[in-house]
Amino acid sequence: MSRKAWHISYISAMVGPCTATTEGGDMAWGDGDYSVRLLDMDNDGEKLLLHIDPSVLVDELKTYQLIGYAIHHDLPNSVTRWDEFISDDERDAHPSSEVMQ
Repeated sequence: MSRKAWHISYISAMVGPCTATTEGGDMAWGDGDYSVRLLDMDNDGEKLLLHIDPSVLVDELKTYQLIGYAIHHDLPNSVTRWDEFISDDERDAHPSSEVMQ
C-alpha cells in the first residue's frame, strides 16, 4: 500500500469517509465546508500536506490526534483557516479549488 493510501485510511478512520477528490489527487473530508484536506502537491503521492481547518473541525481531540499522526509520520501539516492558508492567486491555480471550496 502506498504512503498516501495509508494516510487516507487513517484520516478516514478519524474523521469519516472522504467526501471530495480532485483530478490533481487532492482529497477532502467534510460536508461542503471541508475540515480536513490531504493535498497532493505534485499529483504523485510523494509531496503531501495535511491541512486542518479549525473553524470547521471544532473537535479538539480529533485535531490533536491528526496533528500527532502527521508529526509521527513526518507528514507536513497546517492548522489554519482555508481562506488564510491559500491566497486568492493560489486558490485560482490550485487543483482542489474547483471541487473543494
